[in-house]
Amino acid sequence: MKAHASVLLFCCAAFFVGCSSVDVRTDYDRDVNFASYRSFDWMERHNPRDGGPRGTGFNDPLAQRHIQQAIERELVAKGVKKIENNPDLLVAFHATSRNAVDVERYGYRYGRWGRVRGTVTTVERYKEGSVVEDLIDAKSKDLVWRGVAQDALRKGENRMEYFDEMMKQLFKEYPPKQ
Repeated sequence: MKAHASVLLFCCAAFFVGCSSVDVRTDYDRDVNFASYRSFDWMERHNPRDGGPRGTGFNDPLAQRHIQQAIERELVAKGVKKIENNPDLLVAFHATSRNAVDVERYGYRYGRWGRVRGTVTTVERYKEGSVVEDLIDAKSKDLVWRGVAQDALRKGENRMEYFDEMMKQLFKEYPPKQ
């Protein structure tokens, strides 16, 4: 019975460690009054063939659209309206993905009769996505807020939900508490 309890505890721990959480970092200009920003628009497109805002650097029009929509939803939820003429903020993002590998080694494993000595190595290949989000003061053209979000994209995961959660976590601390 003791072995079963140990296996159950290990499985629960592995489940919670395996749950992906978005790694978020933000920085902002401490001299800016973020309460004065009530509207936004996207920066001009830098290339007519590019489907996304300036600087996306991501050759996936659907992913660009998902990210852009998620950003818009978060800003609107924060009380910042999207307008096309004379916005307070200009918004740009840069997104990338890369292949990543996790390798874990254990000096023991559980077999049929409990703990067995020996090394077990597990290898997991996955994609990791990163989004850098910039908010620029439209009048001064100064960068006032930057957020960076990174997370693993597991196979079979819904990309729209993935980007929604990523942007939700990124904008959790916006506007910054000064």
